[in-house]
Amino acid sequence: RVPNIALIIGPFSPDLSQPVKKAAAIILNNIKQQRIPADGVLLLASVPYQQAGIDRRRAELKAAFFCQFAKTVIAEQEPALLPLLQSRSAVMYWPERRLEWL
Repeated sequence: RVPNIALIIGPFSPDLSQPVKKAAAIILNNIKQQRIPADGVLLLASVPYQQAGIDRRRAELKAAFFCQFAKTVIAEQEPALLPLLQSRSAVMYWPERRLEWL
C-alpha cells in the first residue's frame, strides 16, 4: 500500500474547512508514522478560468482566498504542520489546461 502523497480538495462541500482538516490530519499522521518524509508539504490552491480579463482576475482572487483559508484552518487544527508547509496559488487557463503561478 502506498501512502497518500497528494490529497485533492474540491469545492464539493459548503464547509471547506472539514476536508482541509481531514487532509492535514492525514498528512501529519503519515509524517509521524514515517510513511512520507518530513521534508515539506505543498499547499496548492488553483482556480480555473475561461477568458482573460475579469474572469482571470476573479480566479486569482479566489485562489488567493482559498490558499489563505486553508493555511488558517491548518494553523488552527494541525499547527505542527506549519513549519513544513509551503503554499502556492495558481490559476489555470482551462481551454489549454495551462497552469499559471501567481
